[in-house]
Amino acid sequence: MNRSKFIYVVISLLFLLIFAGCEADLINTNMENTNQQETKKIDALVPLGSSGTLTLSPAQDGRVFEIEPDDAADDATYFASQTWTWSGKEGSVRSLLQFNLNSLPSNAVVTNAWLYLYHHPDISHSSQSSSNASYLERVTQSWNAGMANWNNQPAVTTTNRVYLSQATSSTQDYTLNVTAMINDMRQYGNYGMRLKLATESRYARMYFASSDYTNSAYHPKLVITYTLGGGEDSATPFDGELGLYSFAVNNDVADIVKHGITFTIAYHDPKYYNSTQLDPWLDECAAAGLKVVLQVPAVYVNSGNITAIRTFINIFKNKPAVVGWYLYDEPSSSGLNLIDIWIRCTSAYNAIKALDSKPMVICFNHTNKEEMGNFKNCYDIAALDIYVCFRGEGEYAGMSSFITGVENGQYIALKEAGKPYIIIPQAFGWNPVNGYTARLPTDGESRFMHYYPILRSASAACNWSLNYCLKSLPLIKEAYPWSGTTWLTSDYPGEKVFMWRREEFAALQPALAAGALGSGVPYYTNHVLSQVFRNPNTGIYYLILVNESGNTVSALEDLNVPGYTRVQSQFDDYHWVINLDSSQRFIANLRPYQVMIFKLLP
Repeated sequence: MNRSKFIYVVISLLFLLIFAGCEADLINTNMENTNQQETKKIDALVPLGSSGTLTLSPAQDGRVFEIEPDDAADDATYFASQTWTWSGKEGSVRSLLQFNLNSLPSNAVVTNAWLYLYHHPDISHSSQSSSNASYLERVTQSWNAGMANWNNQPAVTTTNRVYLSQATSSTQDYTLNVTAMINDMRQYGNYGMRLKLATESRYARMYFASSDYTNSAYHPKLVITYTLGGGEDSATPFDGELGLYSFAVNNDVADIVKHGITFTIAYHDPKYYNSTQLDPWLDECAAAGLKVVLQVPAVYVNSGNITAIRTFINIFKNKPAVVGWYLYDEPSSSGLNLIDIWIRCTSAYNAIKALDSKPMVICFNHTNKEEMGNFKNCYDIAALDIYVCFRGEGEYAGMSSFITGVENGQYIALKEAGKPYIIIPQAFGWNPVNGYTARLPTDGESRFMHYYPILRSASAACNWSLNYCLKSLPLIKEAYPWSGTTWLTSDYPGEKVFMWRREEFAALQPALAAGALGSGVPYYTNHVLSQVFRNPNTGIYYLILVNESGNTVSALEDLNVPGYTRVQSQFDDYHWVINLDSSQRFIANLRPYQVMIFKLLP
């Protein structure tokens, strides 16, 4: 090789290395270097709506002993509650137990959870002079079996604790319904359980075998039955679609549809309550294929005017564009008594259902999860307002609040109320006239705020754009170059906050509407969500990864989808093709809050 060719090759290699180092989306295919990686597995693909059973062994257990307050016993063969005397000194024993719930799919709806405790073959139950009735309570702080002792034992809550009645025999086994406790762990954090006597008074004890007992047949076990959320029972008229939350009538329907929007939650001023204004607009929506969730006039609901509500429903229920009814907006923000609103919403809901079977939507502030639960009999679909991007705050500063809001929706609406939910993410910026201190979300924030809820079993995303294009003004010397005067107009940089979704959602919508494919094997681990979707029309599989943390992470994706040997990145400028190893694995590096989408290739 001559000198000039050698220099050319070296420069080319340096260029490639620099480029690769700058591109955070590059895929690392070295399967041996897996430090700080997150192992993901998608196995035995099962459609949403299916049921499953999971049997778990303890991840850790231990006991704390009042007489030896600094002693940790992670190898005790018993799981016990006891008050007794030792060498004349009275003390109590409490026990800790924890199961790893990571193998439970993140969109699983737990229908039953049973804890099986088996008597200790060598130490019997006893109520010698006091009752050995006990409580199993949820632990609220982290602990380690090798370090937990009486002095530092973790705190517990009495909420949804389980009562173990006094043993009727010295070898009694117990089967405990811990469904509510497991659901609480999924919502508030899984730190395990604690067993203690209901009244710690000598002489009483309840003794079970722990996971350290020599015969594994006596070990505790947790059996969970579940269904995968998002199946037919939780379907909406717009699953996997992109919507617009905005005023009715005065929007350009053709322009809305042009941007890939397929449905709208349409609220309106009193002057639009009659058919003269709404009829032509709804007909235009029907002609363009835009589905409408039409607001029931708030003045009718707030006043309890059931006659006016019935008249309104009868006028518009047969309009082809109308696929649902918007019953109420943020009850806690109305300034009215919540009990009165609940009574009126209940009456309105029942009156509307008697006339029309279309689903009803109530929109909630994402921070008020109790309200979502209290109103669960007044809606068929919950919508969550989540607006977290503000001027002066850096990119992704509001994403932790966004995650909390989505988790509230997933837990209260989907798991507790059994109703589907949709997200109304922010799609507006600053306006000095109305006093908004918001800013337009960045492209990365916007992608996260759409895909993260979908992977958390939200049915759809419906953007609030402040009346479609309402003056989201830039600030002089604004630190965010993506802020523009409008959101959807192509003349302004705000366009890129939204336009990418038109292509993506058009391609992915059939797959998203069909629902994620899950399994009993963990595909959610340590801040990376990972789900596979299949387009029923084309048979194409898509893998969607979302980093829900503010850190850069590497996810080791362990696929088990027969017949596929490669994945190709989608909706980016590179379309990387990555070969899977012999175990169908590959490594993806994700920036903070990054979304990555891959198509599976044979």
